[in-house]
Amino acid sequence: MKARTDVIAMLREGHSDASIVRALHVDYKTVAATRRTLHIPQHKPGKPPAANPQVLFDQRVRPVGGGHLDWTGYRNAAGLAAFRWAGRTYTASRFAFETHYGRPPVGKVIPGCDQDGCVQGSHLEDQPMRQKLRTQLASIFGGTS
Repeated sequence: MKARTDVIAMLREGHSDASIVRALHVDYKTVAATRRTLHIPQHKPGKPPAANPQVLFDQRVRPVGGGHLDWTGYRNAAGLAAFRWAGRTYTASRFAFETHYGRPPVGKVIPGCDQDGCVQGSHLEDQPMRQKLRTQLASIFGGTS
Protein backbone atom coordinates (compact mmCIF):
# COMPACT_ATOMS: atom_id res chain seq x y z
CA MET A 1 0.00 0.00 0.00
CA LYS A 2 1.28 3.44 -0.91
CA ALA A 3 0.48 5.85 1.90
CA ARG A 4 0.26 9.62 1.68
CA THR A 5 3.07 11.33 3.56
CA ASP A 6 0.76 14.01 4.96
CA VAL A 7 -1.53 11.31 6.45
CA ILE A 8 1.50 9.52 7.91
CA ALA A 9 2.82 12.76 9.43
CA MET A 10 -0.51 13.58 11.10
CA LEU A 11 -0.87 10.02 12.42
CA ARG A 12 2.59 10.18 13.95
CA GLU A 13 1.72 13.53 15.56
CA GLY A 14 -1.17 11.80 17.35
CA HIS A 15 -4.14 13.24 15.46
CA SER A 16 -7.45 11.40 15.39
CA ASP A 17 -8.80 9.82 12.21
CA ALA A 18 -11.63 12.38 12.13
CA SER A 19 -9.26 15.36 12.38
CA ILE A 20 -7.08 13.95 9.57
CA VAL A 21 -10.14 13.38 7.36
CA ARG A 22 -11.29 16.98 7.98
CA ALA A 23 -7.87 18.53 7.46
CA LEU A 24 -6.71 16.57 4.42
CA HIS A 25 -10.07 15.73 2.80
CA VAL A 26 -9.27 12.02 2.62
CA ASP A 27 -11.49 9.01 3.19
CA TYR A 28 -11.76 7.37 6.63
CA LYS A 29 -10.75 4.05 5.04
CA THR A 30 -7.50 5.58 3.78
CA VAL A 31 -6.59 6.88 7.24
CA ALA A 32 -7.58 3.61 8.96
CA ALA A 33 -5.60 1.51 6.47
CA THR A 34 -2.53 3.71 6.92
CA ARG A 35 -2.85 3.48 10.70
CA ARG A 36 -3.03 -0.33 10.52
CA THR A 37 -0.10 -0.57 8.09
CA LEU A 38 2.12 1.57 10.34
CA HIS A 39 0.90 -0.20 13.53
CA ILE A 40 -0.14 3.12 15.08
CA PRO A 41 -2.77 2.60 17.81
CA GLN A 42 -6.11 4.39 17.72
CA HIS A 43 -6.13 7.97 18.94
CA LYS A 44 -7.34 8.33 22.54
CA PRO A 45 -9.78 11.21 22.99
CA GLY A 46 -9.25 13.88 25.60
CA LYS A 47 -6.27 15.88 26.75
CA PRO A 48 -2.92 14.14 26.46
CA PRO A 49 -1.32 13.44 29.83
CA ALA A 50 1.19 15.97 31.11
CA ALA A 51 4.84 15.08 30.63
CA ASN A 52 5.77 16.01 34.22
CA PRO A 53 4.32 17.71 37.32
CA GLN A 54 5.78 21.09 36.31
CA VAL A 55 3.59 21.08 33.18
CA LEU A 56 0.49 20.44 35.30
CA PHE A 57 1.47 23.15 37.77
CA ASP A 58 2.02 25.66 34.95
CA GLN A 59 -1.39 24.82 33.43
CA ARG A 60 -3.14 25.58 36.73
CA VAL A 61 -1.68 28.98 37.63
CA ARG A 62 -2.22 32.44 36.25
CA PRO A 63 0.01 35.45 36.78
CA VAL A 64 -1.50 38.39 38.63
CA GLY A 65 -0.05 41.79 39.44
CA GLY A 66 3.11 42.09 41.49
CA GLY A 67 4.66 38.87 40.23
CA HIS A 68 2.17 36.73 42.16
CA LEU A 69 0.76 33.44 40.86
CA ASP A 70 -2.88 32.61 41.51
CA TRP A 71 -3.94 28.95 41.64
CA THR A 72 -6.83 28.15 39.29
CA GLY A 73 -6.92 24.39 39.77
CA TYR A 74 -8.38 21.93 42.27
CA ARG A 75 -8.46 22.57 46.01
CA ASN A 76 -8.70 19.68 48.46
CA ALA A 77 -11.15 19.43 51.38
CA ALA A 78 -8.83 21.59 53.52
CA GLY A 79 -8.82 24.28 50.84
CA LEU A 80 -5.21 23.67 49.80
CA ALA A 81 -4.26 24.04 46.14
CA ALA A 82 -3.42 20.54 44.96
CA PHE A 83 -2.90 18.38 41.87
CA ARG A 84 -2.13 14.75 41.01
CA TRP A 85 0.48 13.43 38.64
CA ALA A 86 1.50 9.79 38.13
CA GLY A 87 -0.52 8.65 41.14
CA ARG A 88 1.07 11.16 43.54
CA THR A 89 -0.70 14.13 45.10
CA TYR A 90 1.18 17.42 45.33
CA THR A 91 0.18 20.60 47.10
CA ALA A 92 0.91 23.55 44.86
CA SER A 93 2.74 25.60 47.49
CA ARG A 94 5.07 22.76 48.55
CA PHE A 95 5.75 21.86 44.90
CA ALA A 96 6.50 25.50 43.99
CA PHE A 97 8.71 25.91 47.07
CA GLU A 98 10.78 22.82 46.32
CA THR A 99 11.07 23.70 42.63
CA HIS A 100 12.25 27.23 43.43
CA TYR A 101 14.59 26.55 46.37
CA GLY A 102 15.78 23.07 45.34
CA ARG A 103 14.99 21.53 48.71
CA PRO A 104 11.89 20.18 50.41
CA PRO A 105 10.21 22.64 52.76
CA VAL A 106 10.30 22.20 56.53
CA GLY A 107 6.95 22.69 58.22
CA LYS A 108 4.10 24.68 56.80
CA VAL A 109 4.61 26.63 53.56
CA ILE A 110 2.91 30.01 53.38
CA PRO A 111 3.26 33.05 51.13
CA GLY A 112 5.55 35.66 52.64
CA CYS A 113 4.19 38.30 50.26
CA ASP A 114 0.86 38.83 52.07
CA GLN A 115 -1.04 37.80 48.91
CA ASP A 116 -3.45 35.10 50.05
CA GLY A 117 -3.04 31.92 48.03
CA CYS A 118 0.03 33.04 46.08
CA VAL A 119 1.99 30.02 44.80
CA GLN A 120 4.96 31.87 43.28
CA GLY A 121 8.00 29.90 44.48
CA SER A 122 10.07 32.97 45.38
CA HIS A 123 7.19 34.32 47.50
CA LEU A 124 6.88 31.20 49.66
CA GLU A 125 8.45 30.63 53.06
CA ASP A 126 8.84 27.56 55.26
CA GLN A 127 9.32 27.40 59.04
CA PRO A 128 13.13 27.97 59.13
CA MET A 129 12.80 31.01 56.86
CA ARG A 130 10.12 32.55 59.08
CA GLN A 131 12.18 31.83 62.21
CA LYS A 132 15.24 33.48 60.65
CA LEU A 133 13.17 36.57 59.80
CA ARG A 134 11.78 36.76 63.35
CA THR A 135 15.31 36.51 64.77
CA GLN A 136 16.55 39.28 62.44
CA LEU A 137 13.64 41.55 63.36
CA ALA A 138 14.21 40.91 67.07
CA SER A 139 17.89 41.82 66.72
CA ILE A 140 16.99 45.06 64.91
CA PHE A 141 14.01 46.18 66.97
CA GLY A 142 14.71 44.35 70.23
CA GLY A 143 12.53 41.79 71.91
CA THR A 144 12.60 38.03 71.97
CA SER A 145 12.81 35.77 68.99
